[in-house]
Amino acid sequence: MVYVIGSRRFQSRESELSDQETNGDGGKPQPSRPAPDCQSDADMDTIDLRPVRVMLVDDDTLVREAVAKLLQSERRIELVSEASDGREAVSLVNQAEPDVILMDVSMPNMDGLQATRLIREEHPEIGIIGLSMREDNAEAMYEAGASAYLFKGTSSSTLVNAILTHHQRPTA
Repeated sequence: MVYVIGSRRFQSRESELSDQETNGDGGKPQPSRPAPDCQSDADMDTIDLRPVRVMLVDDDTLVREAVAKLLQSERRIELVSEASDGREAVSLVNQAEPDVILMDVSMPNMDGLQATRLIREEHPEIGIIGLSMREDNAEAMYEAGASAYLFKGTSSSTLVNAILTHHQRPTA
């Protein structure tokens, strides 16, 4: 399965693991290493361990309920708000203070493209992940200011990883 995070395309999780965790020639997995920005114990003390605050925006009630249930089961994520269209998302963003917004592209009243532009103008620190059934919406979402784009058919682990990757909390 191919999925998009940021401007990079990846193959399945298995092929990503084989590249990252082996020595490149199919050998044994390498021991995990600290993230490049966390090189010392002092750096570890400054890591923000709060859950990533997420707003979910989708006009499809069934999709919104299913994604909400998934997010609520993930301890590293806190679902802080839900909206059924872009207009509602724009009106709730100041109150909800999300780190990441999962934004459906096609919605009534105000679509995800316009909502992404408006939110990005006022809140450049918020990571916005576009969600759609259609691949042809990706470029437009990136142009509107999305930091990532995923297909609604993606795996739950890919969605969670995208959320954890694309939150942009201010650094101290």
